[in-house]
Amino acid sequence: MIKAVIIDDEHLLVKSISFMLQKYCHQVRLTGSADSAISGKKLIEDQLPDLVFLDIQMPYGNGFDLLNSIENHSFETIIISAFEDYAIKAFKFEALDYLLKPIDIEELINAVDKATERITKARLLKEAEAKLQDNSSLSIDDQKLRFQTSKGFVIVGFEDILFLESNGNYTYINLVHGEQYLVTKQLGEFERQLPSSIFYRTHNEYIININKVNNYIKGRGGYAVLQDGIQVKISANKKTAFLNRYNK
Repeated sequence: MIKAVIIDDEHLLVKSISFMLQKYCHQVRLTGSADSAISGKKLIEDQLPDLVFLDIQMPYGNGFDLLNSIENHSFETIIISAFEDYAIKAFKFEALDYLLKPIDIEELINAVDKATERITKARLLKEAEAKLQDNSSLSIDDQKLRFQTSKGFVIVGFEDILFLESNGNYTYINLVHGEQYLVTKQLGEFERQLPSSIFYRTHNEYIININKVNNYIKGRGGYAVLQDGIQVKISANKKTAFLNRYNK
């Protein structure tokens, strides 16, 4: 079961979502609701939910204020709002989905299905890590990266890694042949452990294998073009250092 809470000051809407979840999303168990950013934060800290349905405009601070006030949160967030204006900002806060009021049943079901898939995958990874006798699930050895997935350990050579991409508290490892692995480690941990002679963090969300760069697209920061035409964003403040590395 997925434990969920709703934070919204429209009581009729809370009842409506509660009814729809009960009728159409049997994998979700609603454990509470709150009607402000302050009471919402307390609810999250008390309930430790897997999923939060969050309104933006509320008393005593908005939904973004609430998310900012919770450090290293591990729950998924589905924004519910009467306004389209906040959509871009919502995804910067790594919201899983953005639903406009009045809530469409099909859109709600699709959003919950996405949350279920991501939460289930994260649980499997944590369960696999908990079974390890060796608590170190990430190590570097002889030009190889060793990490834990839901199916066990994976060992890949540096030459097989194309780029790494942040996903909140998780990281996607993308290989040159198209394989992708989701690992329960933040991107910063990989940055600290991978050799800087081969890997370079171009952006808050990306680390690339500098040896796999085929081209550079100009821009304020620009883009590194990797194998198969994959474009990876470069932050403006990383551009000069990247070009110095790339042009060596």
